[in-house]
Amino acid sequence: MEKNPIILIDWLSFSSTIESLTSMIDLLGIKDVTWEELDGFNGYQSRLYYDGISIHHNHKGKILDVIKNHERVWVEMSGAGCRAYETHGANDWKNLFAYIIENGEDIYVNRLDVAFDEYEGKIDIQDIYNDTVNGNYTSENRVVKYTGGTKGKSVEHGTRASRFMIRIYDKAAERESSEKFWTRIEIQMRDANARAFIDKIVNENQNIKTMFFGVLKNYLNYREPKERDTNKTRWQLKDYWLWLLGDAEKITLWSNPGTEYNLKKLDLYVFKTSGNATNAAMNIYGIDEFREKIRIRNTIKNPKYDELVFEIRGDTIGYDRMQEILSG
Repeated sequence: MEKNPIILIDWLSFSSTIESLTSMIDLLGIKDVTWEELDGFNGYQSRLYYDGISIHHNHKGKILDVIKNHERVWVEMSGAGCRAYETHGANDWKNLFAYIIENGEDIYVNRLDVAFDEYEGKIDIQDIYNDTVNGNYTSENRVVKYTGGTKGKSVEHGTRASRFMIRIYDKAAERESSEKFWTRIEIQMRDANARAFIDKIVNENQNIKTMFFGVLKNYLNYREPKERDTNKTRWQLKDYWLWLLGDAEKITLWSNPGTEYNLKKLDLYVFKTSGNATNAAMNIYGIDEFREKIRIRNTIKNPKYDELVFEIRGDTIGYDRMQEILSG
């Protein structure tokens, strides 16, 4: 029986300071299962584990957590964990991504992997391997690694520690599967790149398929050598890469740090995400006491707000001056 190519979320890792252990389990929707209690790591003393999903808790604490008086939990889903979320949990990636973006002040995305599986041999790992060895590609990553062995051939553009890596390998050989063909293409993203991928799905209404192929086309292309032309960007795409990408438009994950946090995002957070809470606080305390609480709030200064004020107003009003104005 033939299997169609599929695109799937294959790793997700994020930490939150607004969810408790219990509420995080509710958010993921994984309730009627038996969680295993294990030791945590990376500063977390404990974790719950179920079928590739780890929820780390009992964080030893950083100064920011102490100031906010928040519990910190860290969710890590491996490939198996992502399948468990789809089978036993909420199985709603778009809503989970929306939650992450809408609560961006309190949630940090560590890693996101998106994978494409092809089963008909249209993306032959031997072709990929040969073209990589021969330099028949253009890539945004300078570090390229290719290996072969008992677990099959593998090509990596970037490193596992970098914020962006593309890995293409023989999944059938790795799994010792009976599949005649099974080539996997993975895009592994960390930190800002992972968040940018999710943000475009949520705020630009992009689907995962469009994002995957658009990002892939922007960062890596295999090309047919053109005699006497050393500019690889003028080379035509390989037939197999044309088949893969189809009519995909390039999508970049990079944005200018100076304008990344713009007025639209500020409005989204203040008036939509936190709007109900802000309105309730104003009604409870009254406008004058509310303004005073804003003035004396115990939060660490974030320079992106100064940058936004400068961009919109054209001056460097700054936090101190803002507080003076708010206090009357």
